Amino acid sequence: MVSAVSNSRESQKPSSTSRNELLWVAIAFTLVFVALLPGAFSTIGVPDEGFAVYNAKRILDGDVIYRDFLAVYSPGNFLTYAGLFRIFGQALAVERVYPFQRQRFTGHQLLS
Repeated sequence: MVSAVSNSRESQKPSSTSRNELLWVAIAFTLVFVALLPGAFSTIGVPDEGFAVYNAKRILDGDVIYRDFLAVYSPGNFLTYAGLFRIFGQALAVERVYPFQRQRFTGHQLLS
């Protein structure tokens, strides 16, 4: 009777292989977590920045929204960037300065 109880307890203990696997999974999880942690606290900026810039360039090249390419956003964003690119040149700096100036102007108008 005692041997039957001891055999059942031995079968409940995790094997050294499953402990090693668990250790490797924990190490892999920790490494991935540490690698992705800095990105959790940084922002990229305007979502889909490349999408807006690329479609604005397509408009400048003569493509028409909804006929030549799919746009899930309203056309105002693409047309605004296309106009700015025509005036100031096709540079990513133009796309990055415009939202800042727009927010600055809007904030100034609200506070004055």
